[in-house]
Amino acid sequence: MIRLRRRKEGAACKLKGAVLVVLCFLLIPTAAYANAGPVYLENYPAFSIAPGEDSPIAVEREELTFQMDPQRADEARVTAGYYLKNTSGEHVTVPMVFPFVSEGYSSPGAFISLDGKPLDYRLYSGGHVEVRDYLRDPEGFMEQVQMDAILARLNEPRYTAAAFDDTAAAALYEITFGEPLDREVRINFTVDPDKSRALIFGELTGIGGMSGGKCTVSAYVSNYSLGKKGYILVLGEDTLENLEVESYDLLEKRAVIAGEFIRDRIAGTGEPWYLQQRDLEGMYATYVEQVDYFFSIEQHVFSHEMVLENVFYRNNLSVFLFEVEMEPRGSTNLVVTYPLFATIDRSRSSSYINTFAYILNPARNFQEFGHLDIHIELNPSAPYIIESSIPLEAAEQGVYTASLAGLPHEDLVFSTYPKKEVNFIDRTAARIIPPGFEIIFAGLGAAVFLALIAWSLYIKRRRA
Repeated sequence: MIRLRRRKEGAACKLKGAVLVVLCFLLIPTAAYANAGPVYLENYPAFSIAPGEDSPIAVEREELTFQMDPQRADEARVTAGYYLKNTSGEHVTVPMVFPFVSEGYSSPGAFISLDGKPLDYRLYSGGHVEVRDYLRDPEGFMEQVQMDAILARLNEPRYTAAAFDDTAAAALYEITFGEPLDREVRINFTVDPDKSRALIFGELTGIGGMSGGKCTVSAYVSNYSLGKKGYILVLGEDTLENLEVESYDLLEKRAVIAGEFIRDRIAGTGEPWYLQQRDLEGMYATYVEQVDYFFSIEQHVFSHEMVLENVFYRNNLSVFLFEVEMEPRGSTNLVVTYPLFATIDRSRSSSYINTFAYILNPARNFQEFGHLDIHIELNPSAPYIIESSIPLEAAEQGVYTASLAGLPHEDLVFSTYPKKEVNFIDRTAARIIPPGFEIIFAGLGAAVFLALIAWSLYIKRRRA
């Protein structure tokens, strides 16, 4: 018995050792999984429309639909249909305002139609929203997007360049890239930082260290960039010297009107939504304001893309302006469609809680507001609404609705989840298992389970 026990103890030690080896092996890729996803990522809410001035227009009914992306539970397509009524006996043309907070100049825009026909609009910069998280600081967020303040900013005089003369001739250095391919181009030059700055465009994207007026910019020549151009625009006096360009590439210098060249580059950046309908003169004004800012800091050269990023970061509140014409006592159907991204939260549950917010406040500027019908179609991976500021009814699996007699006091905020509720296990797992380690813990559980099965089979075999 003693020998058998010792053999069993020896086998048990070996098995425990094997289990420890498996556990250590599973822990090796910890760093790879530690950053698997964000714990909390805020996104901006959506807004309803508002009249840009006092008018006799009333909203008889709004049909508000949220349709989740089939592939992503944190993205929705919002369609707000407004049935408008002219309560006066006169023909009216009413300016409408639709605020939209974006993440940058690559964000998708809105589609607006009137009685089924596309409606033209202009897109203006409405200022900067500093408080990002509406869910955690709704009062701070709403202070920045009050309709009166937005309209006041739109009516402010346009900014004009102060640090340089954008109506005067400026030196432009144009570089055309040739063969060989697959090479890194580094271009060195100097400027007098007390008199000028250099702004780069086109294929020139990289910016190196700067000291005492010395500048380095770079580009990568590939098959795509062969024959394309990079530009160095000197703003202020032409103090650029010691320009070094490789013999493979063609260098030409010419004079341009700084403001005209910059406008052309802005308009030629591409044809996404923000430029198709954007107020380009207003965008140019904010652009040169950012250029003036770069004159005030110790950076002698900067890129067109860098300026655009600053333009849209400091003016991330966009305003869609359009007009609606209505006959006396007439009615019309206005539809606005646009994307909405959820704030995702995995700090208090094992799965993501996706929270969507729709700000109803602008619609209070209408003379009257009638019924509000809400229809929400969820993604199959998160088919339940677990929290809502407005009572919703489950019409069927993954579909929720509400019908209200008028605008509620609260804005619409609702959260979706894979289960009907965040249960005890979900909350406990969120506290115990760090985000990104779920696969590790699942592997550990599987390893322990298999080890227990192996131990049980071993004991049975020994006893037999």
